[in-house]
Amino acid sequence: MKVYLNNKFIDEEKATINIKDRGLLLGDSIFDTLLYNGNKIILFDFHFARFNKSIRNNYFNFNLLKKIIF
Repeated sequence: MKVYLNNKFIDEEKATINIKDRGLLLGDSIFDTLLYNGNKIILFDFHFARFNKSIRNNYFNFNLLKKIIF
């Protein structure tokens, strides 16, 4: 299986996390749940705005994430 780690897709056997990683040490992450109904995400603009705010507040690189998500 391929996993996405440190800005690239790699084989899961090669995936390692540095012991100084902020996500590992401090639990830095972004999580949101979306409601999908039929062919539409409910309140997408609200979720997207909250996602952007979370990224800014947690020092994530949104331009990098946009390449992955969109």
